Amino acid sequence: MKNLAIFTLILGVFVFATSSCKKVAEPVALNVIENAGMATISGIAYAPVNDTTSADTYAPSGTTLMVEVDPSDFPGVSTYGNNSNMLYYSTTVGANGAWTIQVPAPKTSAWVYVYPQDFRSNYIDGAGDTESAEFYYDGAYFSVNVMEGASVIEDFWYDRN
Repeated sequence: MKNLAIFTLILGVFVFATSSCKKVAEPVALNVIENAGMATISGIAYAPVNDTTSADTYAPSGTTLMVEVDPSDFPGVSTYGNNSNMLYYSTTVGANGAWTIQVPAPKTSAWVYVYPQDFRSNYIDGAGDTESAEFYYDGAYFSVNVMEGASVIEDFWYDRN
């Protein structure tokens, strides 16, 4: 009987030791672009803001552009299943429609997507009158091929409603 009690005690300690609660570190999805180089994208944003001239006219200063970068284009980046957790960067148009942005870029070629944001502005119509209209990029976005160290120039045109 004494042996049974000792055996039960040892068995209990063994079962407790092998099944004790251990905190399991849960995996964390990382969206880190390790050691990513940069690419520069720049251009001119044109907009028909003066119908009385044949000269180029530009989107107003402060017009916003969003750039989408897919982290799955970078080696070693962890993403959730089919949702690649896109990375977004923004820039604004400056004087004479000029814009530029630096984005992370892999060593090999990858596509990023530029989303020109709609804006409302005054324009001069053909009779010289000032009107107000909404300007938009026809197509929602345009694609730019980048890689580490690249400088890409991509001009685009807004349309007017």
